[in-house]
Amino acid sequence: MANRRALSRSVVTDLDFARATFDRPPQPLRQLPERAVQFGTGALLRGFIDAFIDEANRRGQFLGRVVAVGSTGSGRDRAFGEQDGLYTLIVAGVRDGCVVNERRIIGSVSRAIAATSQWDDVLAVARDPEIRVVFSNTTEAGIALDARDTNVNAQPHSYPATLTRFLYERATTFAYAEGAGVVVLPCELIDDNGARLKALVHQQAARWTLGAEFSAWLSSDVRFCNTLVDRIVPDIRPYRERKVRLLNGTHTAMAALGSLSDVSTVFDGMSSPTLTPLLQQLAKRDIAPMLDVPDAEAFAETVMQRFANPKVRHRLTEIASQGPLKWKVRPLPMLRRHANESRVLPTSLVLALAAQLYLSHPIERARRAAAGVAAFTDDNGEMVHAHWLLHGAAAAASDGTHVPAFVDHVLSDRLLWDSDLRDIEGLPAHLTESLKRLHNDGVQSLLSPALVTS
Repeated sequence: MANRRALSRSVVTDLDFARATFDRPPQPLRQLPERAVQFGTGALLRGFIDAFIDEANRRGQFLGRVVAVGSTGSGRDRAFGEQDGLYTLIVAGVRDGCVVNERRIIGSVSRAIAATSQWDDVLAVARDPEIRVVFSNTTEAGIALDARDTNVNAQPHSYPATLTRFLYERATTFAYAEGAGVVVLPCELIDDNGARLKALVHQQAARWTLGAEFSAWLSSDVRFCNTLVDRIVPDIRPYRERKVRLLNGTHTAMAALGSLSDVSTVFDGMSSPTLTPLLQQLAKRDIAPMLDVPDAEAFAETVMQRFANPKVRHRLTEIASQGPLKWKVRPLPMLRRHANESRVLPTSLVLALAAQLYLSHPIERARRAAAGVAAFTDDNGEMVHAHWLLHGAAAAASDGTHVPAFVDHVLSDRLLWDSDLRDIEGLPAHLTESLKRLHNDGVQSLLSPALVTS
């Protein structure tokens, strides 16, 4: 087999000379100035923000490229460097009944730098007068301060502190000049993400005593926008509600149930004869009808079709990251809504919560480790794990006698849920029953047709 050349500027130049038909940005667009910075190098920013900027450049509308800043140690910043910031976007699946298989070289990323080892380079970007937009996607867990960020001259730990230091570098470089500010577009999936990020930046600035002049400049020259990934509109709440509950909520439930079932990807989950009925019930029967948003039922069907796309290999270990935090933001409000409005707790939601909690059980963790399943970042999962250990789960008898005490304590943990979940009528009993069945008989006992349709 012939050796394949990695994508790079020279490869694209060769395509130019060969007059190849492969979709690629014209040569002038590959030399545009840097006008934006993004904190994050993951698939969402590459497949969404960077692709849209590439498209805007081709239309002559933005005419700038993006500096990508990595901070998680994923190595994607190195991969960007090896390919001169270029990558191929593949759109594959079914659209309006027709098979789609499109490939396009994205040329909107100029370079990628690692905040951990190139912090001075990050600050240099802040001093660039051409920079006008800041994007980010650091997940729900990223929009929070870190108590370790006490020294303004040290590399920050949290994203809000990183952004504060970035903006302070810019403000002081341009002497707080009017017009030197930027537009901040966070893509993190939380309510009022722009407003919350703005508040945290002001809070971090106060912690570092950066002064009234900087605070005034932040208020007057830096615009923080509330966004919902694919739209920036005045009223995003109905669309956010629809997406977070149906798409992201079902994702979160699948990640826990699928991980316990040794399912690797979203597509594999949708191919499971036992898991799929539960997910269909969750989205179509237990979430969509409860939403007062446009076209909820149709969107639920679209979500199921998207999950079943064999071309998308979205790994559940990626979705399972920070699972309890995502559960609090995504499915939990629907559980409360059912309890308040119908007084009936949907089996699908209770089983999904049981699966989420059981992922942190010592025995389950040991099982996945022995099977070579990759671990995932889960800060709040460590809190759940501590609750299991507190009640002797590491040496628990197979009858699950430790479960009731665990349920009582984990549901009452306000640090996990921001409230006491024991006040949801029927939840402690139903959750205890599901966890006992899961512990004694395995995840397939939760996916039996009798339970799924109840």
